[in-house]
Amino acid sequence: MKKILVLVVCLLFFGFGNGIPTAEAQQNATPANQFEFTQDRIDGVAGVKITEYIGTGSVVVIPNQINGVPVRIIGDYAFEDTNVTSVTIPASVVSIGERAFDECASLTTVNFAQGSQLRTIDEQAFAGCAGLTNIIIPASVTSIGDEAFAGCSSLVTVSFVQGSQLRTIGDGAFTDCKSLTSITIPASVTSIGEGAFDGCINLVFTVTGNRIFSVINGGRGLVENGTLIAFPSASGSIILPSGLTSIGFGAFADTNLISITIPASIISIGDVVFLNCRSLTTVTILANRPPTWDGGQRVFGNTSPNLQIIVPANSINAYRTAPGWSRLANRIVGR
Repeated sequence: MKKILVLVVCLLFFGFGNGIPTAEAQQNATPANQFEFTQDRIDGVAGVKITEYIGTGSVVVIPNQINGVPVRIIGDYAFEDTNVTSVTIPASVVSIGERAFDECASLTTVNFAQGSQLRTIDEQAFAGCAGLTNIIIPASVTSIGDEAFAGCSSLVTVSFVQGSQLRTIGDGAFTDCKSLTSITIPASVTSIGEGAFDGCINLVFTVTGNRIFSVINGGRGLVENGTLIAFPSASGSIILPSGLTSIGFGAFADTNLISITIPASIISIGDVVFLNCRSLTTVTILANRPPTWDGGQRVFGNTSPNLQIIVPANSINAYRTAPGWSRLANRIVGR
């Protein structure tokens, strides 16, 4: 009985979910005079919007209230290109604005208070934070904007609090996060933008309980309803499994792919799929009917000058005369 009572008291005091307990986080809150801010009604509730950090300290604990009014928004560009190394974001914040922490190269730690109400991380919010090594996204977040974490070159892990409500990962959200080794796509995610993981050369995906997304080739490839949308760690020789229906925009772009076998089930190939795959010398396609090109001339842009496309012997002419493929007629041979 005593253990139960202690547990209840702890929950009431510290709050629910992962993150720093609210009471602890606010003990060293940065004074309000270190911020420029406005006050307005946000979602029908009085709230404060932080518009600029004007302090000099590198460790910032954003107060959960200013003048008795909850801090609800971290505005666009509020901390852009500052010397902040650590920031603690109170549970009251519902939105982190566009480029709010853009190019904060010294930022290594982002903490969210327990019980976070954060819903949106906007476009380029943490882009270029080269010192950031990990991030734990609160369960309440529903949207990660375009290029939100682009260029976070030291980012190793991205985690989502259990019960994540995330629905959307924007275009280029984690592009060029070259140190990123793992990410688990929450069951709630319904949309992942183009190039979301481009340049993540060490990334392995995990998908659990999601009906839209799945993985192939040991988690190195991410699939959306039969379309391969990302394979950023591709190198050497890759054999894609049968059952895929298409290869999406930029799926292999800028990788160290040398050769690939494309199954007969593939019926379409998107734009810039193999763009800048400069080591790509062999593409073997098992389909008798040429897959359609959904993009322009850049599907094989900047690949090896020795690129050879191997197709079924009885389909050579079909490939050499098909839209898109006809541009590569002199590289198409039979097997």
